[in-house]
Amino acid sequence: MDLQQAQNLFIEATEAKNNNEFEKAISLYSQIPENFDEIKLIYAKAQWFLGYLFEQLDRLEEAEQAFKNVKHEDSANLYAETQLSLGFLFRQLIRPEEAEQAFRNVKHTDSAKEYAAAQWFLGVLFTEQNRWEEAEHAYNTVKHEDSVDFYAQAQRSLGFLFERQGRLVEAECAYKKVKREDSAKIYAQAQWFMGLLFKQQQRLNEAEQAYKNVKYEDSVEQYAKAQWYLGHLFESQNKIKEARECWNRIPLEDTETYAEAQLVLATKCLNENDTTEKIEYLIQYLPNIPKESRVYKLGGYQIEIWLSILKKVNEGFKIGFIEISESVDDLLKKLYLTSKYENCIAHYTNLAVSKLLISENGEHKNLKGLSALRLNTINLMNDPTEGFLLNELLCLDKNVTTEDSTFISCFTLHHDSLNQFRLYGKKDQLEATGLSLVLSKEFFAQEHNIAQMINKAESKALNNEEQLKIEKENHRLPKMPIYRCIYLDPTSGLIKVAQREEWSFHREYKADAKQHLLDKNPEAEQAWSEYQREITQIETKVQHGLNKLVKQITKLNQQKLSLDEQELLAEILLPLRYLIKHMAFKEEQECRMIYVTSMDNPLIQYDEKINRIYIDYESSVMEHLEKIYLAPKAKDEQMVFEYLCSRGQTVRKGKPPVKVKISQNPFR
Repeated sequence: MDLQQAQNLFIEATEAKNNNEFEKAISLYSQIPENFDEIKLIYAKAQWFLGYLFEQLDRLEEAEQAFKNVKHEDSANLYAETQLSLGFLFRQLIRPEEAEQAFRNVKHTDSAKEYAAAQWFLGVLFTEQNRWEEAEHAYNTVKHEDSVDFYAQAQRSLGFLFERQGRLVEAECAYKKVKREDSAKIYAQAQWFMGLLFKQQQRLNEAEQAYKNVKYEDSVEQYAKAQWYLGHLFESQNKIKEARECWNRIPLEDTETYAEAQLVLATKCLNENDTTEKIEYLIQYLPNIPKESRVYKLGGYQIEIWLSILKKVNEGFKIGFIEISESVDDLLKKLYLTSKYENCIAHYTNLAVSKLLISENGEHKNLKGLSALRLNTINLMNDPTEGFLLNELLCLDKNVTTEDSTFISCFTLHHDSLNQFRLYGKKDQLEATGLSLVLSKEFFAQEHNIAQMINKAESKALNNEEQLKIEKENHRLPKMPIYRCIYLDPTSGLIKVAQREEWSFHREYKADAKQHLLDKNPEAEQAWSEYQREITQIETKVQHGLNKLVKQITKLNQQKLSLDEQELLAEILLPLRYLIKHMAFKEEQECRMIYVTSMDNPLIQYDEKINRIYIDYESSVMEHLEKIYLAPKAKDEQMVFEYLCSRGQTVRKGKPPVKVKISQNPFR
C-alpha cells in the first residue's frame, strides 16, 4: 500500500467515524499497515482512532492494544495523546499502577498541553490514593503557559487538597488563582468551593460574595449550586426573604438542584404561622418538581399525597393533613434499619423453599435461583390484629379503608432463634425442621423511600424509569427498604420496637476458648451497651412521633371529615399500618418489607398449587446470603446445603463462601 492509498483509506475511515458508522471505520482503519516508514504517521493516527472507537464500543482490551501500537518514534505528539488516553483507560479498568506509568510517559518536550493534562490526572490519581505530597507536586507542575484550562483545574484541585489537610490559607490562595478568563466553568467551581470554605470559617460576608461571583453564563450547574447554598446561607441568618429569592433564581436546566429548590420553596414560609401562605406556596411550587428528578423519585408519593390534599381536602383541614403525612414519613425514617449492629437480617423458611431460593438455575447464566423470594398477602399472618391496631391507637373508623392489596415479606433480627424455628418453616407441621437464611443488608434498598412501598394503578408514574424497566423485564419487584416493627400493648399503651437481644451479642462476640464460660466479655458488653442506647433513642423518637400523630388526628375532628377525606387519611396512614403489631408477638423481633398496590398490578402472580397470590422479589438470595442456620431437626441437611451454596458461589461477586451451621438451640 502506497502513501496515497493509505491517505484515501484514512479519509474514508474518518468519514465513517464521523457518521457514527463505527464498525465500518474500524474495518478501514485496521487495513492501514505499519510496515512502511512513509505511512507510519497515518498508521499511528489510525491506531489512535481505533483505540477511541474500541473504547466507545466498550471493547477495552482492543482499545488498550490499539493505543499501545502508537510509538514515540511515529509521532511524539500523538504518542503523548495516546499515553494520556491509555491512562484514562487504565483508570477505568482500575489498574492504577499502569495508569500512573502511562501518565508519566507523557513528556513536556513531546506536548506541553498533553503534559499539563497528564500531570493534572496524576494529581487526581495520587489524591485518590492519599499520596498527598505527590499530588501537590503534580498539580504544581502544571503551568499556566502550558494550558490555561488545566492550570485552572490544577489550582482548583490544589485548593481542595489543601482543604482536606486543613491548610485553609493555602486552599484559599489556590482558589483565588483560578481566573474566569482561563476557564469560566472552573472559576465558578473555585468560587463555589471558596464560598463553602468561608462559610466553614464563619466568614459569612466573604462566603456570600464568593457565591455571588458565580454567574449563570459561567456554568449553569455551578450557578444553581451557588444560589442553593447562598439561599441556605441567608436562611441561617434568618433572612428568609433573601433565601427564597436565591432559590427562585435556580434554573430548570439543573434539574436536581431546581427540584430541591422547588420543594424547599413549597415548604419554607416567610411566616410559619400563616397557614394561607403555606397553602399558597404548596400550590405554587409543588407541581413544578420534575418527575425525573431524584427529589421526585424519593418523595414522589409524598408530593402526590400533598397535591391530593390540596385538591380534595377542605380548606380548614389542609395543613392538618399535610402535617400528618409528614409525621408518617418521619416515623418510617425512624423505623428504617440503620444500625451498624443490624447488618444481617434473617428469613425463616422451610427446607423445600430454601433449596429453590439458592439452587442453581441452569436456564440462566446469572444463576439467580430456581425461585425468587416472595412477598405474600397479609391474610397469611398469624396475628389476627394485623392492620387494626393503628385504628385503635388513633381512634380511627375501622370501616373506612382503602381498596388496596398489601404484600409483605417478614424477617427478624434473631438469626438463630428457637422460637422462630418452632413457628416457621415447618416440614409436615413438625417444629424445628426449617432453617434461617441470614442475609446482608444489601439485599434491601439502601435508603428509606416511602414511594417504593406504594404503587397504585393511578400513580404508576411515581415509579422511576429504572424501576419500571426492572419490573417489566424481570416481572420482579426491585429492592425494597426494610423497617423494624412497632410492638404495641393496647391495654397499657407500652411501645417497643423490634431489636436484637443481649444474648445475640454475646454469641456474636463470643469469648476466646481459653476464657471460662462465665467470664465477662468486654467487647460484647460494650457493643450491647452502644446498641441499647441506639434502640432507646429510636423508641423515644417513635413514642414521641406516635404521640404527635395522635394529637394531629384528634385535632382534625374526624366527625367533620367527608368520606373522601377519611379515605385519603386512611391512605396517608397506610405505610404505617402493617408495621404495628401486638406486644404478644414481640419475641419475634420482626422487620418487614411492605408493598401496597392495586390488584391489577402485573407483578402479582398466582400459584395454583397452593392457591395463593404473591409477588417475586428481584434481589438474589444467593448473592446476599451470609450464613444458614439449620433448625435442630434439620441438621442432617447440612451437607446438602453446603453443596448448594458451593454451586451458587459464582453469583456472589467475590464474597466469601456461605457458612452452613447447625442451630445452637436445644430441642427434643
